[in-house]
Amino acid sequence: MKSPTKPSATAIRRARSQIEKALATLPEAGLVDISSHASIEVRGKRFGWLLIDHHGDQRIAINVKCSAILAGALQDAAPTHFHIPKYVGHRGWIGLWLDVPKLDPRLLEDALSDGYRQVAPKSLLSTLKG
Repeated sequence: MKSPTKPSATAIRRARSQIEKALATLPEAGLVDISSHASIEVRGKRFGWLLIDHHGDQRIAINVKCSAILAGALQDAAPTHFHIPKYVGHRGWIGLWLDVPKLDPRLLEDALSDGYRQVAPKSLLSTLKG
């Protein structure tokens, strides 16, 4: 019997697929598995985390580096999608719930792109469109 405290394997695969699709547009960005979570990195620099059932919260989320002003604005604008994560929220990170109904993929793409731009080397940033 499936445990009610953990997200389903299907939901986890769907979230990973969404993230991998968004990361495919960012040069050298990828997921690095670490225990039940995954680090989102470019050239060894972390700009996000994929969190599965973090501290038993039964959720699937990403936490991504971003400016404190943008983090607050996103959380205020869409509190059902965004949250200020514990431990790193005060350092300019934003959380995005991936298990909400009708998640607009552009929210995920924008959050990952903004985090990537915070840490990626200038040589990679110069290759980005827009």
